Amino acid sequence: MSARPWPVAPLCLLLAAAACSPVTISRIGPAAPPRPAGCAVEVRDPGREPERPYRRVGIVILEQCQDYRAAPCRNWLVDAACELGGHVAWLEESGRPDSGVSSMVFRVTVAAHVLDLPADGGGDPFEREMRRRRPPAPDCEEDSETAPDADGADRCLE
Repeated sequence: MSARPWPVAPLCLLLAAAACSPVTISRIGPAAPPRPAGCAVEVRDPGREPERPYRRVGIVILEQCQDYRAAPCRNWLVDAACELGGHVAWLEESGRPDSGVSSMVFRVTVAAHVLDLPADGGGDPFEREMRRRRPPAPDCEEDSETAPDADGADRCLE
């Protein structure tokens, strides 16, 4: 009695399905260190860039999504942003799909806050300049606390 061969067609379909990921990650510029999976990432509305100084660290392409801000696409985006070392993600174009389209492809920008990147700045001159301009922490009395003033510099509270 001979062994029955494994059906080739179902195996090919299984491998093809596994190869089709709805997420594609592309790095931009010097790599930022990856952050832990599930890290905090601010997912912003289309066209709303971060207020804090930032550096783009990657592009995440999400397929089979109706909205990059809703599950499961948001979860995929956060995981990809953490892998890229990002703190914030947003869609630079604000286009919407036609009403007859059930899903679309989103090209989402991922960025890291400049002041949260490693001290070496990854060789980026903009990052080094932002660190240089950041005012030093004040020398307060032992029991004093600090708070930012109107210019964003820390000051001692009495």
